[in-house]
Amino acid sequence: DEFRAVDMNFARSIAQVGFADGYPMLMISEASLVDLNEHLTARGKDTVPMTRFRPNIVIAGCEAFAEDDWQQVRVGDIPLDVVKGCARCVTTTVDQQTGTRPDVKEPLATLASYRTVAHGAIFGQNLIHRAMGTLRAGDTVNITETAVAAN
Repeated sequence: DEFRAVDMNFARSIAQVGFADGYPMLMISEASLVDLNEHLTARGKDTVPMTRFRPNIVIAGCEAFAEDDWQQVRVGDIPLDVVKGCARCVTTTVDQQTGTRPDVKEPLATLASYRTVAHGAIFGQNLIHRAMGTLRAGDTVNITETAVAAN
């Protein structure tokens, strides 16, 4: 078994990941994807599906990038810390259906045009669970703590 520690500059407690890129979970809102796709279309580029970003939790019913301002959420019975924006990599340029890169720069170039912070172009929020449990499709996401994100 190989595990990696998460970046303690963002985590509230010691946490590890085994099969994840950098954090145990990733959350993105549907409205954020709509916003990104509107920016792509305005630049004459093709839209991308949510699967390009591989989120574990997809939220409906909030404004675009509302998740950037959440510090803690509860999904079902599981409390989750919203620790940092997810800096995106070139994997998002790969079409998972074909294994090709239809546009080697997108959606990263568009994200970089309006979603760049110190650690890269962000899309989605990394999460660390504070308790064990089971997430189910259709679970309600309750926002338990908000603050202006320092992502």
